[in-house]
Amino acid sequence: MAGTLLDLAERMESLAAALPEASVSPGNAAALAMLRNLVSVTPVDTSKALSNWQIGLGRPFMFDLPAYAVGFRGSTERQSADQAVKTAEYLLSFRKPGQTIYLSNNAPYIRKLNDGSSRQAAAGFIERAVVIGQKTAANVRLLTQTGSGRFKPRKYRGEPAT
Repeated sequence: MAGTLLDLAERMESLAAALPEASVSPGNAAALAMLRNLVSVTPVDTSKALSNWQIGLGRPFMFDLPAYAVGFRGSTERQSADQAVKTAEYLLSFRKPGQTIYLSNNAPYIRKLNDGSSRQAAAGFIERAVVIGQKTAANVRLLTQTGSGRFKPRKYRGEPAT
């Protein structure tokens, strides 16, 4: 696309204006990928540990929560997992550029579960989720170019664009 220096300046201004909002996407994508993975692999009996995967914006979430849907022997796993993801998506929709995301779990026995105390999940499932988050963030495309050559933030819709 040929153009003048004025056209280039306008495109650069458009790019600069779109970057702050777009910079939120990699962190949000990584946090959601980690959380989705964690709620799918966290060992479940009553759904308490799974329900405690929480997003904090600017500070860690500090409370031990009850299960979203109390059950026994994993009977409410899907309901609790779905609610944990919906809550995280909702909170991340308020994230501002530069705001730190904290992903935490305050269930008192989460470390034991991560150390392999349950046959439902291998030890180190939290560390594996961090790797998933890193790979997800690396694959997020920040901007999309319009037909007029201007840039706008690419809307994150659950899975990162590659």
